[in-house]
Amino acid sequence: MSSVISEPGPHMGADPAHAALDSTPAAPRSSAVLCGQCHRAYLSPTDQPAAVIECPRCGAQARRDSLVSRAMITLPAALPGGGRSRAGWWWIGALALAVIVLGGVGAGLWWLQPASIRPWRTALSAPAPGAEEAETLAEAALTATRILASPDLDSARPLLLDAAQLTSLMDRYHARHPWQPVTLTGEPQGSVTQNNDRRLARLVMRTSHNTYLTLLLEETINGWKLDWEDLVKARQFAWEDFHQNPPAESVMLRVVARRGSATEAHFKGTGFTPETAVVVRLDGPQSGIPALAVVDKTSDLGRFLQRDLTWEQGRPYRCDLRMADPSLTPPRVDITRFVGEGWNTESERGLVRRQPTPTIP
Repeated sequence: MSSVISEPGPHMGADPAHAALDSTPAAPRSSAVLCGQCHRAYLSPTDQPAAVIECPRCGAQARRDSLVSRAMITLPAALPGGGRSRAGWWWIGALALAVIVLGGVGAGLWWLQPASIRPWRTALSAPAPGAEEAETLAEAALTATRILASPDLDSARPLLLDAAQLTSLMDRYHARHPWQPVTLTGEPQGSVTQNNDRRLARLVMRTSHNTYLTLLLEETINGWKLDWEDLVKARQFAWEDFHQNPPAESVMLRVVARRGSATEAHFKGTGFTPETAVVVRLDGPQSGIPALAVVDKTSDLGRFLQRDLTWEQGRPYRCDLRMADPSLTPPRVDITRFVGEGWNTESERGLVRRQPTPTIP
């Protein structure tokens, strides 16, 4: 308990009637002192040196003359809000300041966020297609329109990319799928990519049958040419045709390779066993029509395949293949030459930008 020595108030001994009219005593002038235990300042209720006073915060008691004094301050007799403590008002002020500071910091961080997090800002700042790109797309679209409007394959062939190398495959494909003219309508959507000294255009265009075609064109020294392989998915057709009509000679095909397993029949006639050979499962661009190859583990190709292939992840290869035994399921093939890795159209052509998705009205 604190020992407080009271001082006479301003109305002690005054007229009772006067005291009734002014019952609130005036606030005494007191010194602020520093608590020796919690080191916080508080107002001393007296300035008498011998008085023992108590810290209102931690309860520590000490003689008045042993405490460090602070500057003189004056307190009102009553605080607003029904006697709310000074500590309460201090916390309210601190909380308000914190809200203001955090709000400002939060706003600043929001503006520093990537544009993808703020769609409306992205929409406002997204650059419109440049005039040069729009002109290039228009040129490529004009060529595509001329090609697809051709009455037959021979008329279109001069404007098809790598037509000389693909003559046999084109003829086989269109023998089963006769060429039909297609009319393109509307404005082209797409993108242009520069790959070394070549310009590549990926277009999405509407047809008169209210369908959409995705077209890949490449600019050559003879003008824009359409990638026929990409248009008709010729690589999958070539793989299916290899199974249905096995050629007598080896043919270069694009395949997806994984580790595989084979039966005794697949090893028969190869001179290899499961211990001396690596079995490779080959699929076309679309899985579902596999073939198996049995490769000597000690060969350069066998060592490469053991390092490169897994059971799960397919690897795109270009290989010369020969049908070795079509009677097996899956058929066994021989890899007569490993041409290289990778055949994806986008990487081969240098297209790295995401292609647009058409909006159907």
